[in-house]
Amino acid sequence: MLAAHLQGHTGELVFTNEDGAPLRRSNFHARIWRPATAAAGFVPAPRFHDLRHSHVAMLIASGAPIKAIQHRLGHASIVMTMDRYGHLLEGVDEDLIAGLEQQLGGA
Repeated sequence: MLAAHLQGHTGELVFTNEDGAPLRRSNFHARIWRPATAAAGFVPAPRFHDLRHSHVAMLIASGAPIKAIQHRLGHASIVMTMDRYGHLLEGVDEDLIAGLEQQLGGA
């Protein structure tokens, strides 16, 4: 969908208002985000920033390296990323132990 949107696109901004000007957060929230989340039946409505957290959760679940996630989010430190999203790494310790047991069992 983004590729189709960008065909013939000449401006610096990817998403603009009707006049081609930058989207203002308050206008976007009132005119687009709130009606869209209401139409989708989200109660309570998620914050727009919640999309970022969902994205990180999906990256972690897919096994993406934490260092790559840090870079993608623009965090200055891996500590910041881990402090914010480390709780999503459930089961990692069990996976580590299982991997070690598999290697030791084969030796």
